[in-house]
Amino acid sequence: MESSCVVKIFSVRLDQTCPDLAGLNLRSSKFYVLFDLPSYKLEATRTPAILPTRKPGASTRQDLVLKFDYESSYDYSSRGKRQALDDMLSRYHADVNFTLMCLPDESQSEVNLGRAVVRLDNRIARKDDVQKESFPALSRRTQSTSKADSREMCTVCISSVQLEQSCRALQNPELDNTNSFVSFDLPGFDMDETETSLSLPTPRPGRTKAKDFHLRFNFQKRFDYSYDTNYNKRIQLATLLMASPVKLPFTLVCEAEDQDSEFFLDFGTAVVKLEDRVSDGKDIQDESFPLLNGDEVVGSITISTNLPSLLREICDEIPEGKKKSITFLKS
Repeated sequence: MESSCVVKIFSVRLDQTCPDLAGLNLRSSKFYVLFDLPSYKLEATRTPAILPTRKPGASTRQDLVLKFDYESSYDYSSRGKRQALDDMLSRYHADVNFTLMCLPDESQSEVNLGRAVVRLDNRIARKDDVQKESFPALSRRTQSTSKADSREMCTVCISSVQLEQSCRALQNPELDNTNSFVSFDLPGFDMDETETSLSLPTPRPGRTKAKDFHLRFNFQKRFDYSYDTNYNKRIQLATLLMASPVKLPFTLVCEAEDQDSEFFLDFGTAVVKLEDRVSDGKDIQDESFPLLNGDEVVGSITISTNLPSLLREICDEIPEGKKKSITFLKS
């Protein structure tokens, strides 16, 4: 039985246009990361404070990079600390927060630059540790406006795809020397805007290691459906409510490694049904949905999105006469 938790923090990359960096004296400022672990105080769960290795503006292509290379082990062998872990599992979400802090010079107070939330629910079920992965961090300003954004912005996060090693569809020899990405459909946006930026090697049965059947995309993107600036797109999104069923499909697409090849294959599709979620205003947080190739389950995809609550907001904007055509809404 595991008796300790090892935490490693390799580096943090900050967008050099981050508004919270404005006004900071980066030559003298130091940075550290705070994280929360059950039964441990914050002074025990923080990295040493360091100076940045690159400064914003040093190159138009370089962001601010903080190399922590931090590693520490936390003991959970005692009954009390293990109970604290059990209590963590009883939360609505089991997660660990990592917060980037800045220590400016003496004339400025400490600054909270942003927080990354690492969801653990699905990983615990799969006994899947976090191995040198990247996670998006929200700045304080983004966090404070998240409620307003949920009424105007659609955020789609694609964490990973887990493929079944034994599925028949993977035996297809055409999948040799291909990469895979995820595409999804959002009204008002072109296909090249609604796909993961990463394209990962398609695993091959008998040749690929078991861990590489788990494709980690760590994709997050926000889509503007604001009433004031993108009203036409908001109208297009509203038409989704008239569909039957209301759904958001995600497709794993295989493409040839050779850029001159025109080979593409829709390997599997997950259809996320939204009607009950829209009616209840319940968003999707790190949930897994089956990927189907015909009648065969070829894997699963883990996603998050606030689309249900955004659609619920749009429902309330629709005139009563037209709202009658949205048959799934609960009274």
